[in-house]
Amino acid sequence: MPGVVDFQAHRCVYHDKSSMATLIVGNRRWYAAPGTTVDELSARAASVTQPLWLVDLVGGVVDATEQAPEDLSGRATRRFSAHADLNRAAESVSYEIAAPPEMEHSGDLTRIPLEVCVDHDGYIRRIRYFTAGPADFQSTSTVDVIELGVALPSDWSRIPHASDGSPVS
Repeated sequence: MPGVVDFQAHRCVYHDKSSMATLIVGNRRWYAAPGTTVDELSARAASVTQPLWLVDLVGGVVDATEQAPEDLSGRATRRFSAHADLNRAAESVSYEIAAPPEMEHSGDLTRIPLEVCVDHDGYIRRIRYFTAGPADFQSTSTVDVIELGVALPSDWSRIPHASDGSPVS
């Protein structure tokens, strides 16, 4: 789903195919039609399936091993398999970070598997998390950073329209 991420302010917005949008600020999430005033909505807890969770988790990486390079949107990247410590990631933000529901033991939270792709300038271009568990319950969450330095929505008090910023998926 295309959207924009404001890395500095820990917020993002993305739009689905039904013309609805999800706004995430820290660990809070709102879902509504673009243009809706955020104050009119009830916030829900943001989950591990939203983009900022992956971005925040990178702040807790404790080890990384370089893998085969990967081409992303015509850009060569270095790909790493990594593990993140959720508690360490939580220390880098001012809000609570959701724990993956499939993690059964506290020790699992210190070795959350990630895949991270970095371009030749050192910018993260992909963050991917694979859920653990039986094959029929596994899923993947991915953030691909296609463009950097795009225009961000000017008004975050309303759910931004897709045209309020350049798309990043």
